[in-house]
Amino acid sequence: MAGLLLVKRKLIQMKTKILNIFLLVVLYQLNCYSQDKCSFSVYVDECQLYQDFTKAPDSVELKLSGKKIAKLLLYDCRGKMNLRIYNGNKLITEGSYINATDTTIVESIGTNIITGEEKREFSKVFKPQKDGIWLYYNNKGKFERKDIYQEGKLINSSTSRH
Repeated sequence: MAGLLLVKRKLIQMKTKILNIFLLVVLYQLNCYSQDKCSFSVYVDECQLYQDFTKAPDSVELKLSGKKIAKLLLYDCRGKMNLRIYNGNKLITEGSYINATDTTIVESIGTNIITGEEKREFSKVFKPQKDGIWLYYNNKGKFERKDIYQEGKLINSSTSRH
């Protein structure tokens, strides 16, 4: 009888340790995904720009050319995001990106405005991939095209029929 109680006590202790480890892993995951600190830029191909984020999730509004504005809703520092581009108050592009699998090294050349000297820099960036349905509208907000992407590859494209 005493041996059976000892075995039950050991099983309870072992289950408690396993549960504690599981809870620590879950809390770690929640902490990592709830507010990542971003250390690399993210390339947004639809806007042809590199954007720095300080944390994820985050939302950013960027002024593009003319009246165009890009609204980015970043979910993960590796680039998972939703993008909407407006021309004034008309939506002209919307779609989603999935995370980049790894960083890419890009070269940039800058010119010192005082000395005119060029300087080359290399940096790591995430280049997320388009995924799912992307919708395109003309500058008046009328539907033009629907593209379907799967992990960065264009699967299907259809245009409006007038």
